[in-house]
Amino acid sequence: MIELSTDKSPLRVAAYARISTIEEVKEEGSYENQKRFFENEITSHNGWILAKVYGDYAKSGTEIAGRFEFQQMMADALDHQFDYIITKSISRFARNAGDCVDCIRRLQSAGVNVYFMEQNLDTGSDYSELVLTVLASIAQMESESIRDNIMMTTTKFNAMGKPTRPARYGYTKKNKSNDWIVVPNEAKRIKIIYLFTAHGIHRSVTVKYLNEMETAEDTGFTWSKAKVVNVIFSEVYYGDIYTNKKCLVKSKDGSVKSVNNDGIVDRYYIDHHHEAVVSRELAEFLQRLQSEFMLFGQKKYNETEVLRAREIADRDPLLDEVRDHLIGVE
Repeated sequence: MIELSTDKSPLRVAAYARISTIEEVKEEGSYENQKRFFENEITSHNGWILAKVYGDYAKSGTEIAGRFEFQQMMADALDHQFDYIITKSISRFARNAGDCVDCIRRLQSAGVNVYFMEQNLDTGSDYSELVLTVLASIAQMESESIRDNIMMTTTKFNAMGKPTRPARYGYTKKNKSNDWIVVPNEAKRIKIIYLFTAHGIHRSVTVKYLNEMETAEDTGFTWSKAKVVNVIFSEVYYGDIYTNKKCLVKSKDGSVKSVNNDGIVDRYYIDHHHEAVVSRELAEFLQRLQSEFMLFGQKKYNETEVLRAREIADRDPLLDEVRDHLIGVE
């Protein structure tokens, strides 16, 4: 049983869970099991009041900016809606020690402490300052150690300051200018993914439909559920780009490997970098709705937002082409 460094009663306690990979999302009850654990843990303590269990679907290394429930939790904490947060581990709470320290400082300013179960660390304890100092030191050492072994980043820039990495599915590039140019046939697949998702079409149906298109045109490309999810959560398709998501580092034995760039080198988010395939408004709606669906299922859906997303998606003339298919599977 969790013991926190406080005698306050009643103590309003929240919890945070993060599902870090698509594989975990696929495990039946993965989030529900975590949620149930936290609910039981909190309600079993005399004097503790369950505030809320927050949760995000996010790939490993995803920025806090893309974790909607985390942002809501931070906002609620700063609004003094609870006194403590319990979470599984530092890695689930924040992507690196630096982010962790920053969030803890902000929470402490509002009188909210955090307990990390795996590390048995309580920021409300007498040694909380020591904990923060150690975390900050770890973050600094990790950063300096890896920086010494950086070979190159995966995003390069031309003389005009534009990223020159290969364009994503749906785009090609002009050799001289490095401008990203929409590939109509591929962009059509992207639009279908957004349209079908807005209409609540199951991903397996979407994958089947897309693969039939690829087969008919003999493209050799194959879709999967994971690829469909990646399209929904990519900033590329509404015209932005996030550079240096990965970088190459050299190990002590001289081998080189590609790793997630969790603060190793600078990253840049560029708005309106290229022509969008889908609207930003639709993408943001679907990213939030899909995150909630992966964790909570249909019961979490905000019907107003669902209808709004569908309304935006239906503005595309592509609707007329696939309308009969939508009617047949909805």
